[in-house]
Amino acid sequence: MNNKRSNQYVVYDKEENLIMVGNSAEITEKLGITIGTFYSYVSRGDSSKSNYRIYLIKEEE
Repeated sequence: MNNKRSNQYVVYDKEENLIMVGNSAEITEKLGITIGTFYSYVSRGDSSKSNYRIYLIKEEE
């Protein structure tokens, strides 16, 4: 079963500085964004013009 809250993500800012690594709940709380915005950032990857780039780095099984 895939539990998205257990997946690990890495967050970079526009200048490619590492902001944090964590799960979706931790990242949305730290960045002050909604879960919908979070997954929008994840799905856009490098094409995002947002303040952050978020990538899946570890998917829990």
